[in-house]
Amino acid sequence: MKSMRDTLSRLGKVLAPAVWPTPVRAGWDAADPHDPLRSALAKVVEARSGQVVATRDQAMRNSVVNRARDIVCGTLGCLPFTRERGGENLGPGWLARPDPFHSRPWFVSWITDDLFFRGVAFARVTVRDSDGQVQALEWMPWTEVLAHQDDDAVTWWRSGSWWPGGGRTARLDPIEVPRKDLVVFEPSIVGVLNGGADVLTTAARLDGAADRFAGNELAAGWIKQTGGEPMSEGEALDLIARFQASRRVNTIAFVNEVADYHESSMDPSRLQLVEGRAYQDAAVARVCNVPNFAVGVGVPNDSMTYKTALTARLDLLDFGLQPFVTCWQETLTALAPRGTTVRVDVEPFLRTPLLSTTQTAEQAATERTPAR
Repeated sequence: MKSMRDTLSRLGKVLAPAVWPTPVRAGWDAADPHDPLRSALAKVVEARSGQVVATRDQAMRNSVVNRARDIVCGTLGCLPFTRERGGENLGPGWLARPDPFHSRPWFVSWITDDLFFRGVAFARVTVRDSDGQVQALEWMPWTEVLAHQDDDAVTWWRSGSWWPGGGRTARLDPIEVPRKDLVVFEPSIVGVLNGGADVLTTAARLDGAADRFAGNELAAGWIKQTGGEPMSEGEALDLIARFQASRRVNTIAFVNEVADYHESSMDPSRLQLVEGRAYQDAAVARVCNVPNFAVGVGVPNDSMTYKTALTARLDLLDFGLQPFVTCWQETLTALAPRGTTVRVDVEPFLRTPLLSTTQTAEQAATERTPAR
């Protein structure tokens, strides 16, 4: 309880009225209370280092982040829950579909998405049984939750669109969520956007450089006037435009005796863009806490020679999924009746019996093969 109170207290202090005014029910423009704060932080960082990756949508444009997010959230969304009491397996119960209006993979993956990017996620209790035990939950997107400063409750400025980033298709009145119905997921990680802004910003700049080279059909260069009356700025720009258009369409262009074309020797290889992007992809994979091989990133002197399918999956589980698995187990166990423990069944992901059988068969076949 104290940890939960401290978390909400910190969130309330960060979102203080000194930074932005309290949203009013009549103003839909204030429906996302975190936007002004993100904008203010982005301006501070932008003044120091230019473009900054500070939002989920910007981060998702990076292929490594996109892949890592889908691996973490998609995998956890497909793993079933089970309840145990005194060594007895009680089955999933209501956790087979925590939100009656959405599938379990949808519910689990989007809460994990907030954990992955923000380092915290919120849900609210929507159904209780006659004994007051939780029977259903509803996800509250991080961008729509406003913590109160005087108590442990929150306001959910709910949008009309169920899909994050899909736009607000309708305005719904804010929902006051009391502390007893508030569920806060707190993992042991800080979140990609909180700890990886600099890495993601560098990756975005390298991707932008690659995009500029990809859209340039001609080698970079310049035209130098070597004689005659100096051309005005307008005349020079007109000459460059006609020269570039002719090269692009006809692959041949003409310059007179007072102008020379010089082709630049700078290219992506000399700028080390290929090496830079490869290194930055590995850095992004580290920020996302997933092994580089899981997101298709090559690292020098790294080899899969001594890895099996099982050990590779164990690496991904230990370093990429375990913080989220533990968070889910601890949070849902706190909602269950005393003495009941909620577990995430990771066996469908590991497939230990199948992989062990396959590995044993491969070893037996190798041993039977005579040496040549």
